[in-house]
Amino acid sequence: MPASTTIPTKKRVAVIGAGVSGLRAACVLLGRTEHLEVKVFEATDHIGGRVRQKTLGEEGNGGDLVDEGANWIHGSSDTHAITRIAEELSVPLKDFLHPAHVDSTGKMLTERDSWNIDNKLWENIEYAQEFARLNYDNIPPEVSLYDFMVEKVKLDYPDDPRMQKLALDQCHIWGHYVGDDVRKQSLKHFFMEENCAGENLFVAGTYRKIVNKIAEPVLEAGVISLSSPVTSIATTDHSTNLITYTQNGTTQTYEADAIILTTPLGCLKHKQISFSPPIPSRMAEAIEGMNYGHLEKIYIKFTTPWWDANSKWDHIVFQSPTYASSTNPDFFPMTAFSMSSLPEPVARPTLLFYLYGDLSRRITSLDLDMTPGSKAFNEIYDFLTPYFSKLPGYDPSVVTPVAITRSNWYNDHFTGYGSYTNFLVGNERGADDVVELRKGMPDRNIFMAGEHVAPFVGLGTVTGAYWSGEIAAGRVLEEVVGTDVPKSVQIPREPEDVMVTGRNGKLGYDVEGMGKVLEVLRGKVVVNGKNGEVNGEVNGNGVAH
Repeated sequence: MPASTTIPTKKRVAVIGAGVSGLRAACVLLGRTEHLEVKVFEATDHIGGRVRQKTLGEEGNGGDLVDEGANWIHGSSDTHAITRIAEELSVPLKDFLHPAHVDSTGKMLTERDSWNIDNKLWENIEYAQEFARLNYDNIPPEVSLYDFMVEKVKLDYPDDPRMQKLALDQCHIWGHYVGDDVRKQSLKHFFMEENCAGENLFVAGTYRKIVNKIAEPVLEAGVISLSSPVTSIATTDHSTNLITYTQNGTTQTYEADAIILTTPLGCLKHKQISFSPPIPSRMAEAIEGMNYGHLEKIYIKFTTPWWDANSKWDHIVFQSPTYASSTNPDFFPMTAFSMSSLPEPVARPTLLFYLYGDLSRRITSLDLDMTPGSKAFNEIYDFLTPYFSKLPGYDPSVVTPVAITRSNWYNDHFTGYGSYTNFLVGNERGADDVVELRKGMPDRNIFMAGEHVAPFVGLGTVTGAYWSGEIAAGRVLEEVVGTDVPKSVQIPREPEDVMVTGRNGKLGYDVEGMGKVLEVLRGKVVVNGKNGEVNGEVNGNGVAH
């Protein structure tokens, strides 16, 4: 008789969340279906998570598709997956390079002053990131980025109080990048706000095609369960996890050998999923210590781009608007991007406004009905008028709004009532918190993914979320399934010292002679965005031992 054979039992892997990180993780896992089964649980009725679109105007009747979440590819070198996908799909991209500014009194600045304060801001942002990296241990947690900028602009513009004020007012637009007041932004942890190498490109054609491309293998496999919020995860003594979720009004369970948890940081902070046993105390501290920003967007479409005639700018900053005190009493700045400057065929007569902090909270308290003539439509139009009325070409008798829409992240339960991760004053262990959260709970076969646990150069970005999904899936394949990992997936080792040219450089810190060690990824040291093999040359300028 032939010898009996035992067919290995496939591992069951659950991915919680069908945002970019969850979709990418599932895609990697599906490449090893001979060893495992994959199930994706998504709380909402759509894929993409915080990368999602809505229609500006009437759908099917001249309405425009717009991104209410992510708009940008941060760090757009051809080595980044999101850039490659966008180029493969011929998704139009836009580099906003031509700023204009309206000062706090409502006066348009000269082109020279605009270029001056804009360039100086980005120079000082890079300087502050490097300062934070080199002086991390000596910077008190309560010192803000704004505190640093106050001193820096004094050096930049000695004996010129006018330019000092303009430069300081310009600093406040950093809130449009992190979703919080620059006066709350931590200087100590500011090195983690540095992006990947390359330009920051606006996704002019929206992220829809990109997300669909990432999701394609997962959708084809039919493994996504939409409208299925997970409410609890219970781990047995044998590291098997019982997932409880709701679907169609009923409570159901799923038993998984491993979990990739991509739940947004805001959801973790609000404890929307219960764990049994409770999550480790150090991980709970990390969740509590990290911050979650509030960035909102308003799109307003007109019959024509009336501001476009002879304009050289493609985006405009309204600095500390004292002229709008009735609706903006804290004088938060506004930035408006001209959608008429986008490449054809996606150019349209629309302005996109960014809001953050307390101002975003006020806007999201309004009704969501944006039908022209509705109360909310009129309130938002009145709210924006003090800003766009400062633009050249404004004539109230001919300026006609035809559509308005806005995001609503502050009220979104399944995104954790916010937008993405940031680091505010008072946080003492920001980098360590990220590293701790990245570890997940491997003893329970629970692994983490999402923008909040991305490599430092990708924190808070779509690219970072994508990478984190790859990393988490690779860890499951290697540590749980016991199979090989695709070469495209890099698995992080535990944080460690790396000896480069005789000096210790830790993750995120400076390494003598060649810049910073950004990450230690499976057999490689990433220095200045370039990979160098351990025991080989690093950036062509030394040896990592």
